[in-house]
Amino acid sequence: MVSTEAAWRQTDSDGNGVQDYWVYDVAGFYGMQDASQKILKFIDANFAKADASRRVSYANKPTSNGTACVAQAKSGYKFRAMVSDDGGGTPTAYRVNYVPSQKDISVLRHGTTNGYATATNALWFGFTAMPDAYNTNGIRVFVVNEEGVIYGVDAAGSTFKSTWPGTDPTRNTVNGRFWAVVQ
Repeated sequence: MVSTEAAWRQTDSDGNGVQDYWVYDVAGFYGMQDASQKILKFIDANFAKADASRRVSYANKPTSNGTACVAQAKSGYKFRAMVSDDGGGTPTAYRVNYVPSQKDISVLRHGTTNGYATATNALWFGFTAMPDAYNTNGIRVFVVNEEGVIYGVDAAGSTFKSTWPGTDPTRNTVNGRFWAVVQ
Protein backbone atom coordinates (compact mmCIF):
# COMPACT_ATOMS: atom_id res chain seq x y z
CA MET A 1 0.00 0.00 0.00
CA VAL A 2 2.86 2.37 0.71
CA SER A 3 4.31 2.13 -2.81
CA THR A 4 0.81 2.33 -4.32
CA GLU A 5 0.13 5.53 -2.38
CA ALA A 6 3.48 6.97 -3.47
CA ALA A 7 2.61 6.34 -7.12
CA TRP A 8 -0.89 7.81 -6.66
CA ARG A 9 0.48 10.94 -5.01
CA GLN A 10 3.28 11.47 -7.51
CA THR A 11 0.99 11.27 -10.55
CA ASP A 12 -1.99 13.23 -9.12
CA SER A 13 -4.13 10.36 -10.36
CA ASP A 14 -7.45 11.87 -9.33
CA GLY A 15 -6.69 15.09 -11.20
CA ASN A 16 -7.61 17.37 -8.31
CA GLY A 17 -4.40 19.41 -8.69
CA VAL A 18 -3.07 18.31 -5.28
CA GLN A 19 -0.33 15.78 -4.62
CA ASP A 20 -2.29 13.76 -2.11
CA TYR A 21 -3.01 10.22 -0.96
CA TRP A 22 -6.14 8.20 -1.77
CA VAL A 23 -7.75 7.46 1.61
CA TYR A 24 -11.31 6.55 0.74
CA ASP A 25 -10.96 2.80 0.27
CA VAL A 26 -8.66 0.10 -1.08
CA ALA A 27 -10.72 -0.81 -4.15
CA GLY A 28 -10.34 2.69 -5.60
CA PHE A 29 -6.79 1.79 -6.57
CA TYR A 30 -8.39 -0.56 -9.08
CA GLY A 31 -11.15 1.07 -11.03
CA MET A 32 -10.95 4.80 -10.33
CA GLN A 33 -10.90 7.03 -13.36
CA ASP A 34 -8.44 9.84 -13.88
CA ALA A 35 -9.50 13.25 -15.19
CA SER A 36 -9.47 11.92 -18.77
CA GLN A 37 -11.75 9.01 -17.72
CA LYS A 38 -8.92 6.49 -18.11
CA ILE A 39 -9.37 3.58 -15.72
CA LEU A 40 -6.57 3.29 -13.17
CA LYS A 41 -5.21 -0.05 -12.03
CA PHE A 42 -2.64 0.43 -9.28
CA ILE A 43 -3.50 -2.94 -7.67
CA ASP A 44 -4.82 -6.23 -9.02
CA ALA A 45 -8.50 -7.15 -9.05
CA ASN A 46 -8.14 -9.73 -6.27
CA PHE A 47 -6.67 -7.13 -3.94
CA ALA A 48 -9.56 -4.78 -4.77
CA LYS A 49 -12.05 -7.57 -4.08
CA ALA A 50 -10.58 -7.95 -0.59
CA ASP A 51 -11.66 -4.41 0.38
CA ALA A 52 -14.00 -4.99 3.32
CA SER A 53 -15.45 -1.46 3.20
CA ARG A 54 -16.04 -1.01 -0.51
CA ARG A 55 -18.98 1.34 -0.99
CA VAL A 56 -18.60 2.59 -4.54
CA SER A 57 -19.34 0.94 -7.84
CA TYR A 58 -16.30 2.03 -9.84
CA ALA A 59 -16.39 2.12 -13.60
CA ASN A 60 -14.16 -0.93 -13.80
CA LYS A 61 -15.65 -3.33 -11.29
CA PRO A 62 -13.23 -5.98 -10.03
CA THR A 63 -15.57 -8.82 -11.00
CA SER A 64 -15.60 -10.84 -14.17
CA ASN A 65 -19.37 -10.68 -14.68
CA GLY A 66 -19.95 -7.00 -13.84
CA THR A 67 -21.86 -7.67 -10.62
CA ALA A 68 -21.32 -5.72 -7.41
CA CYS A 69 -18.17 -6.52 -5.51
CA VAL A 70 -18.49 -8.53 -2.30
CA ALA A 71 -15.36 -8.65 -0.17
CA GLN A 72 -13.37 -11.80 -0.80
CA ALA A 73 -10.24 -12.41 1.24
CA LYS A 74 -6.86 -12.29 -0.50
CA SER A 75 -4.37 -14.70 1.06
CA GLY A 76 -6.79 -15.08 3.96
CA TYR A 77 -7.01 -11.34 4.72
CA LYS A 78 -9.42 -8.47 4.08
CA PHE A 79 -8.30 -4.85 3.91
CA ARG A 80 -9.74 -1.45 4.76
CA ALA A 81 -8.75 2.21 4.61
CA MET A 82 -8.55 3.73 8.08
CA VAL A 83 -10.75 6.71 8.91
CA SER A 84 -8.50 8.83 11.13
CA ASP A 85 -5.13 9.25 12.82
CA ASP A 86 -4.96 9.40 16.61
CA GLY A 87 -1.27 10.34 16.65
CA GLY A 88 -1.77 13.58 18.53
CA GLY A 89 -4.35 12.34 21.03
CA THR A 90 -7.29 13.83 19.12
CA PRO A 91 -8.36 11.85 16.03
CA THR A 92 -7.66 13.70 12.79
CA ALA A 93 -9.80 12.67 9.83
CA TYR A 94 -7.98 11.25 6.83
CA ARG A 95 -10.68 12.20 4.32
CA VAL A 96 -10.29 15.95 3.87
CA ASN A 97 -9.73 16.78 0.19
CA TYR A 98 -12.42 16.60 -2.46
CA VAL A 99 -12.24 14.59 -5.67
CA PRO A 100 -14.38 16.38 -8.28
CA SER A 101 -13.57 14.08 -11.21
CA GLN A 102 -15.32 11.06 -9.69
CA LYS A 103 -19.02 11.24 -10.57
CA ASP A 104 -19.77 7.79 -9.12
CA ILE A 105 -18.48 8.78 -5.68
CA SER A 106 -20.97 11.65 -5.46
CA VAL A 107 -23.79 9.28 -4.51
CA LEU A 108 -22.24 8.29 -1.21
CA ARG A 109 -24.36 8.36 1.92
CA HIS A 110 -21.86 10.45 3.87
CA GLY A 111 -18.76 12.57 3.44
CA THR A 112 -19.92 14.62 0.47
CA THR A 113 -19.99 18.35 -0.13
CA ASN A 114 -21.57 19.85 -3.23
CA GLY A 115 -21.79 16.34 -4.69
CA TYR A 116 -18.10 15.57 -4.27
CA ALA A 117 -16.63 13.07 -1.83
CA THR A 118 -13.83 13.68 0.64
CA ALA A 119 -11.49 10.96 -0.52
CA THR A 120 -7.88 12.19 -0.30
CA ASN A 121 -5.39 13.65 2.16
CA ALA A 122 -2.20 15.58 1.35
CA LEU A 123 -0.34 14.39 4.47
CA TRP A 124 -1.55 11.08 5.86
CA PHE A 125 -3.07 7.71 5.10
CA GLY A 126 -3.64 4.50 7.02
CA PHE A 127 -4.69 0.98 6.03
CA THR A 128 -5.49 -2.08 8.07
CA ALA A 129 -5.69 -5.79 7.32
CA MET A 130 -7.23 -8.56 9.36
CA PRO A 131 -7.77 -12.28 8.89
CA ASP A 132 -11.01 -13.27 7.23
CA ALA A 133 -11.38 -16.04 9.81
CA TYR A 134 -9.49 -15.52 13.07
CA ASN A 135 -7.29 -18.48 13.99
CA THR A 136 -7.95 -20.12 10.60
CA ASN A 137 -6.40 -17.59 8.21
CA GLY A 138 -4.29 -15.80 10.81
CA ILE A 139 -4.43 -14.14 14.22
CA ARG A 140 -2.80 -10.74 13.64
CA VAL A 141 -4.27 -7.42 12.59
CA PHE A 142 -1.85 -5.23 10.65
CA VAL A 143 -1.72 -1.47 10.11
CA VAL A 144 0.49 0.71 7.91
CA ASN A 145 0.59 4.44 7.23
CA GLU A 146 2.60 6.96 5.22
CA GLU A 147 5.74 6.25 7.29
CA GLY A 148 5.85 2.75 5.78
CA VAL A 149 6.25 0.83 9.04
CA ILE A 150 3.94 -2.17 9.38
CA TYR A 151 2.65 -2.93 12.87
CA GLY A 152 0.85 -6.10 13.91
CA VAL A 153 -0.98 -7.41 16.96
CA ASP A 154 -2.92 -10.52 17.89
CA ALA A 155 -6.25 -8.77 18.28
CA ALA A 156 -7.98 -11.90 19.59
CA GLY A 157 -10.64 -11.72 16.90
CA SER A 158 -11.58 -8.05 17.36
CA THR A 159 -12.79 -5.97 14.42
CA PHE A 160 -10.87 -3.75 12.00
CA LYS A 161 -9.01 -0.77 13.42
CA SER A 162 -10.49 2.43 12.00
CA THR A 163 -8.10 4.85 13.75
CA TRP A 164 -4.30 4.84 13.63
CA PRO A 165 -3.06 3.59 17.03
CA GLY A 166 -1.22 6.67 18.34
CA THR A 167 2.11 8.38 17.82
CA ASP A 168 3.97 5.21 18.84
CA PRO A 169 1.76 2.18 18.21
CA THR A 170 4.12 -0.06 20.22
CA ARG A 171 2.91 1.75 23.37
CA ASN A 172 -0.75 1.00 22.65
CA THR A 173 -2.69 -2.20 23.10
CA VAL A 174 -5.59 -4.09 21.59
CA ASN A 175 -7.30 -6.39 24.08
CA GLY A 176 -4.28 -6.01 26.37
CA ARG A 177 -1.75 -6.94 23.68
CA PHE A 178 0.86 -4.49 22.39
CA TRP A 179 1.42 -3.61 18.72
CA ALA A 180 4.83 -4.71 17.40
CA VAL A 181 6.85 -3.68 14.35
CA VAL A 182 6.50 -6.38 11.69
CA GLN A 183 9.14 -5.20 9.23
